[in-house]
Amino acid sequence: MVHFTWLDYFWTIAYLILMIGCGAVFYRLGKRSGSDFFLAGRGLPWWLPATSNFATHTATDTPMWFSGMVYKHGLYGMWYSLFAGWCAISAWVSTRIFRRSLAGTQAEWATLRFSGLGAELIRGWLAGWQVAMNMFIAGWVGIAMGNVCNYLFGWPLWVGLVLFSTLCCIYVITAGFWGVIIADVQQGITMFIVIILVSIWAAIAAGGPTKIVHDLHALGLSEMLNPFRSTGFSGGEYPILWLV
Repeated sequence: MVHFTWLDYFWTIAYLILMIGCGAVFYRLGKRSGSDFFLAGRGLPWWLPATSNFATHTATDTPMWFSGMVYKHGLYGMWYSLFAGWCAISAWVSTRIFRRSLAGTQAEWATLRFSGLGAELIRGWLAGWQVAMNMFIAGWVGIAMGNVCNYLFGWPLWVGLVLFSTLCCIYVITAGFWGVIIADVQQGITMFIVIILVSIWAAIAAGGPTKIVHDLHALGLSEMLNPFRSTGFSGGEYPILWLV
């Protein structure tokens, strides 16, 4: 359990008010039509969804997982996030096609792109896959928040999960995709600044980059500084095939 000062409580509460306030501010925009609620009217500039996507990948779970990968594998551990690159490429290729189709979901797009029994099977598979995948993601992110609250306040894991899931539901249900995007943007900007400040502070606390490198050499862990160390294409602990 960590002792909070009044300043810690102030910034925590202010951040939560700002996040939830997005739902109230954009309530009218989200309620104009179904397209506005689910797709923000299809008129968002590219940088808003892009910032939202960045914010999503700075959620509680991802920094914890990514830090663990680098701690365990060194700089080579950064390659474990390469799968996100394929997601970005697929989005870049398919976004214009998806937008021109005026589909509201991937499942609807599949039925527009294909026909007959095949289209219905694809639609069913997409629906089932997304339900299973998003249950896993929601659980992963929720438990990560539960762990943070357990560390900070000593709460049981389920309290942090339920509390912050409920807070998110408030602005999502109130303003739809508008609330999600705007809340994500302010979270993304905040996290970008925090990441820079914490990284600088951590490097200074560890004695600076030179001392970090020296200590790794002294511990016999110099290989952790090599981001390109591999054990071949398909064998060993760090195969290139796994990353591809």
